[in-house]
Amino acid sequence: KDQPNLKSAWADYNRLKYDRGHQIASADRLCSTEANVQTFYYTNMTAQKAGLNQKKWNELEIQLREWSDRVKKGYDTLFVVTGAIVPTPPAEITWTKDKSGREAAVPTSYYKVLMQKKEGKVYTIGFEMENKESPNALRSYEKTVVELEKKTGFTFFPSLSKKEKESIDSSFWVYN
Repeated sequence: KDQPNLKSAWADYNRLKYDRGHQIASADRLCSTEANVQTFYYTNMTAQKAGLNQKKWNELEIQLREWSDRVKKGYDTLFVVTGAIVPTPPAEITWTKDKSGREAAVPTSYYKVLMQKKEGKVYTIGFEMENKESPNALRSYEKTVVELEKKTGFTFFPSLSKKEKESIDSSFWVYN
């Protein structure tokens, strides 16, 4: 009942250009048909600007897959947490409508936080992108995990120390 009806798109797509932005990308769940089908549940979709979803966000998802492939080269599992940020009152919330006319909040930004190990050393990085198209390089969206914890109120990777989450090693997080 509370799940948005997104059978084809958001009701006002032609005017506002919101894609059904997947939080977990279909291309990240190719291990089985069942896992892939789950990415198309409407609960995995938000009102994401087409210019972000199809460009910079997609570029980030591709980069994450490349970093994930390092596991084959002796790196530990890449852990990724993805989310959307919606303003909290008294900040104003933007709303859009689903195919049934029900309102859904439009995120102001999206984030990903990552953690990977190599030879026992922990490496973390975060990204935050406003819900709009932007030509900036991926590196310009970098945030420390600590910064994103403060912004979201969540604790990511609770077994890590603050020190492990407050720096970004650019020699580890190399862009292709």
